[in-house]
Amino acid sequence: MKSLLYKDYLVLRFFLLYFLLFTILLLLTGFIKIHALLPMVSIVALIIPFQLTTSEEKNNSHIFVNSLPVNRNAVVRAKYLFTLLVGALLIGAAKMVDVFFALPSERDFWDLLIAFVGICGFTAVFYPLYYWLGPNFVKIGLFVTFIVTFGVAPMLYNMGVKNNFWGLLEVFESYPSLFWVAVLLAFTGIMLFLSLLLSSWLYRRKDF
Repeated sequence: MKSLLYKDYLVLRFFLLYFLLFTILLLLTGFIKIHALLPMVSIVALIIPFQLTTSEEKNNSHIFVNSLPVNRNAVVRAKYLFTLLVGALLIGAAKMVDVFFALPSERDFWDLLIAFVGICGFTAVFYPLYYWLGPNFVKIGLFVTFIVTFGVAPMLYNMGVKNNFWGLLEVFESYPSLFWVAVLLAFTGIMLFLSLLLSSWLYRRKDF
């Protein structure tokens, strides 16, 4: 497992380094503000699966890996684990910078939770579709992700603000925060577990 995680790190190390340098440059020049770090980092975390799979298809590294005595289930688990670890580190680092330059608030916890749950949900959807549809899904999926992130999501949010989120805020506030935390974590955990099972099954059926 460690060698598989290290392989994925080698694939992404330059991408992550360039992103770090680019982010520092944007902050120093004032093109982005500190509070915009978390949304930007969350979007970059969604690109990680695309980067990993695109590199594999380009270099045929998945063929080399499967020529070794490596369990295919372990290969899939490493992909999930690496994606979630890097995503968690990115959003955690972004929030630490945000908190360092601003007063901590209760919203900080919810920002982190929602960002991480979003990355988990995206990961749970991405990998089964990739192992099912193959490299063509990566091209289409990246385009759809950008459309949803920059087009559909802001539009839905603005509609929700205008309509007071259709009464959902009242429902949310009628239950304690701990209840929603438990619901989100439980739903995310079940979704990831089922996704991992499906991805493992699809990956075992692939021919290399």
